[in-house]
Amino acid sequence: MLNAMANLLRNCDNEKMVGSLNKYGILASRTILLALLPLGLNANATQTQSKLSFSESIQPIIKAHCIQCHGDKNASGGLTLTSYQSTLRGGVSGPALVKSQSAKSPFLRRIEGLDGKPRMPMGFAPLSAQDVQTIRDWIDQGAIEGSTTSGRKHWAYVTPVKPIVPKSKSVWIKNPIDNFVLATLKKNGLKPSSEAERTTLIRRLTIDLNGLTPTPSEVDAYLSDKSPGAYEKVVDRLLASPHFGERLALPWLDAARYADSNGFQMDGDTYQYVWRDWVVKAFNDNMPYDEFTIKQLAGDLISNPTQDDIVATAFNRNHMLNNEGG
Repeated sequence: MLNAMANLLRNCDNEKMVGSLNKYGILASRTILLALLPLGLNANATQTQSKLSFSESIQPIIKAHCIQCHGDKNASGGLTLTSYQSTLRGGVSGPALVKSQSAKSPFLRRIEGLDGKPRMPMGFAPLSAQDVQTIRDWIDQGAIEGSTTSGRKHWAYVTPVKPIVPKSKSVWIKNPIDNFVLATLKKNGLKPSSEAERTTLIRRLTIDLNGLTPTPSEVDAYLSDKSPGAYEKVVDRLLASPHFGERLALPWLDAARYADSNGFQMDGDTYQYVWRDWVVKAFNDNMPYDEFTIKQLAGDLISNPTQDDIVATAFNRNHMLNNEGG
């Protein structure tokens, strides 16, 4: 699933910069950050102020103040504000927005309490002056959905485009990631740091891939291995370790709110650890991400589900459980 994890080290021990370590491209977190900037940003977009967007600027305001009366199931006046499209569509009174003309947009006029109608949100405190101005500016700028000056949708729905790799003849370059790192370093007047000593390398690598510090015998074995592929051997050993799955599973378990607890009154057996073990095994088996997510959301609905597929759906059970009688 994440077989490129070995290429990026995040534990840099507070050093300012760490150069490329070998063909696996092990980099410090600060260096990675510099490298990723060219990958995710359009060159022109970084120099031009982004317009306000529905997804980033308006939807948070709606969720905080409007959704209780204009959600999918309680659309007062036929107006649903749960999506960009439904907000544009409006309700029984017609379209809610007139793009680029906030003064003519019923959505803003009702929020301001104009036209002799109650100020929205009705029965609640009015929006702050800053929120009102944000909505006004968003409409006047064209009421775009996406988050860039070109009006693209949220980044999660934009097809990735492979960037052009900066050219360089530096001997420091070990892989294409290094090209981006070096180009950004030069742009900022910086130079790569020298390679860290071997004891530091194995410590960083082991903590990052297994979540543990290396044992003295593992360090000694690495220091005594003078072969050209010594470092790569350590990478392969750590990727093959069951601790690798445990290390990568932890952020997923945290995001899914996993706990061996009911979270409510009596704390009997929940057996959620069975799902936890499934997640660990999925990472160790390098399960594709789409399969990983589909099985957890609806493993019981796929064709001929196995027992493991059923266990995967315990992802949906990460909530409080009330065991009280009656």
